[in-house]
Amino acid sequence: MTPTPLTPAQRRSRCAGGLFAGLALLTGLTLPFGTTRVTPARPQALAAQSVTPPSPVIVRSPRASRGGIRTAPMHYVQRTVAVGPSFSGRASWYGGSFQGRRTANGERFDTHELTAASRTLPFGTHLRVCRRGPQAHCVVVRINDRGPYVNHRVLDLSLAASRAIGSSGVAYVTATPIASRRVAVRPKPHPAPVRAVRRVAVAPAPVLASVSAPAAVEQDHTRSLVVTVGFALLALLGMLRGRRLR
Repeated sequence: MTPTPLTPAQRRSRCAGGLFAGLALLTGLTLPFGTTRVTPARPQALAAQSVTPPSPVIVRSPRASRGGIRTAPMHYVQRTVAVGPSFSGRASWYGGSFQGRRTANGERFDTHELTAASRTLPFGTHLRVCRRGPQAHCVVVRINDRGPYVNHRVLDLSLAASRAIGSSGVAYVTATPIASRRVAVRPKPHPAPVRAVRRVAVAPAPVLASVSAPAAVEQDHTRSLVVTVGFALLALLGMLRGRRLR
């Protein structure tokens, strides 16, 4: 049986149908079918990956006083202070036959007590007597007698006082009148204590998984499916039209 030759209109129709079919096949091979759902990650995992733990914040409390320095109240203490000018000269000692005799103030002389004799100082005056030299020694004596009666000497010490400064004869000494006085003392100011420092750790904010990305992927796949079905329908319509024109 001899095939019937095709008219130009049938040829164009078949070419168009084949073209649409090829485009539909190419689109179906290129674009993916169906939808792909992306499972979002857990918020704890995203927070562990994207958020680093913050460093603790140090919070210091205000100082206890407004000025920052506390002034201690003044208090009084008993101290031994100098009450007169110092003087220097030679000092000798006396004892032996003077033991037990009456002194100028009326008491019995004792060579074992720390006493001294002076020409001008009042009775009962306390002196700090220090011997000059590489080995300086000091002793506190009480004036209870008059003397010495030798020129160029300023004091006559008892035997015990002379031995206390390391002298066995005549020694060059410096004497200072002293007394016990009630002295006001103000301690040095010290900074006010700072309260304990507490460390406050800032908790990381919870990170929620993003839901826009999976929705966008699903929308793109749906659009691809619609385009593929559209091309397939066009190809099918072209093929049906070509058959009707035969």
